[in-house]
Amino acid sequence: FAVTNGLSANVPIYPLGSFITDIATGTTPPTSKKEYFNGNIKFYTPSDISGRLYLANSERTLTKKAIEDKKARVFHKGDILFVGIGTIGKVGIVNDEIVSSNQQITGFTLNDSLLLPEYAFYFLHYHKEIAASEQSKTTLAIVNQEKIANIPIPVPTISQQREMVGHMNHMREKIDVLYNQSIECRRKALKNFETQIFE
Repeated sequence: FAVTNGLSANVPIYPLGSFITDIATGTTPPTSKKEYFNGNIKFYTPSDISGRLYLANSERTLTKKAIEDKKARVFHKGDILFVGIGTIGKVGIVNDEIVSSNQQITGFTLNDSLLLPEYAFYFLHYHKEIAASEQSKTTLAIVNQEKIANIPIPVPTISQQREMVGHMNHMREKIDVLYNQSIECRRKALKNFETQIFE
């Protein structure tokens, strides 16, 4: 067994930073500049990160001009976005060619020949308490770039990671199906109840 910072596993445990090839924290363009907003580039805030494996829609968007003027940070497909201020540990994987985020979010690129983004997502998503243990003891919870790099993560072989990701994806699909079925059953039960009472 490997033991690091109180985390034990039957595979080697490394600091997440061992696999990070690029890391940056987002920023918000000046809101007074209307030409920077309502474009085609998704601009993520913590409320947009809902626990989905791949990031979908964002409430706000930016224009190319915001990027060209270097008023927004760019993240690329496959990068992980990590909420490091406020609701610590919410994560998602970028699914567009480029996106941006506000300053509550740090994005990082992994060496995916050693650590799959999907595997890292599942570990971070289901073990938020490990990420949260790295937070600064201040009024506002913060996990900065250095602390993200220090998060311990058990790392099996790539083939094992792929197998685990496949299993998790399959289980999540089943959960989605059952959830949708429960909604439909509830709708039918309510309709039946109303039919019995009002007709």
